[in-house]
Amino acid sequence: MIQDAILTIISAGFVLALGLLVFYRNTKSAQSRSFLLFAFATAGWIVANYFTDHGANYAIRLQAAHLAYVSPLLCLEMLFMFSRDFGNTVKASLKQRLSFLGLAVLSSIFAGSNLVMTKIIIKPGGTDVVIGSLYYAYLVLLVIFFALAYVTFMRARKHSLRSGQAKAQLNFILIGISIAFVMGIFLNAILPVLVDSFAAAKYGPSFSVLMVLFIAYAIIRHKLFDIRAVVARSVAYLLSIMTIGAAYGFIAFSVVEKFLF
Repeated sequence: MIQDAILTIISAGFVLALGLLVFYRNTKSAQSRSFLLFAFATAGWIVANYFTDHGANYAIRLQAAHLAYVSPLLCLEMLFMFSRDFGNTVKASLKQRLSFLGLAVLSSIFAGSNLVMTKIIIKPGGTDVVIGSLYYAYLVLLVIFFALAYVTFMRARKHSLRSGQAKAQLNFILIGISIAFVMGIFLNAILPVLVDSFAAAKYGPSFSVLMVLFIAYAIIRHKLFDIRAVVARSVAYLLSIMTIGAAYGFIAFSVVEKFLF
């Protein structure tokens, strides 16, 4: 349990720190904002998955299990938003963003309902879930948002009028999201149904970290978001952001578990 907790804190902290670093590089950029939301959703998935298996009581595990279905959907929705902001030179209107926000809220309510997951069964070493009547509709929704993001990135790569550096960025992003999605949906959605056990689901969010690592490599190696100037100006600034990211996981474990229920 301690090893899982440490790994969760490090993973969630790293993802959140990267999202905050990108955001504070340019707070007015639509790309930065959508990437930060994507990072928050990814970190939330990692933390929710931990509490599903290690929550102190049934109530905490049940709520965490519901969040473990909501967060990957939000992650893909924010990834789609990021793909649009990355490849689109025309700023989305307020009406378009509000419409997408409404869709995200409604889909999240659906993902967290009993239609997707009805109850949990606590077992030694983890938690199994009982899927709802519309579980497979939820899987289709995941595939749709991934496909939308992937196609949008592919279009940006194909029609980009920018330098070859932009295409190199997109290559790494496409590789990262492809591996993360395929392995994540297999471990969290397909394999548990085939073997009637959700024991492997706890490894799904690990591949979301891999996805962020690929994007991070694009940031460092191919100057996505042009972050190097920030790092060069202030190492202390970077460390403070990473501290905030690590605190995200610490608060999740110490405060939420003690005071939420």
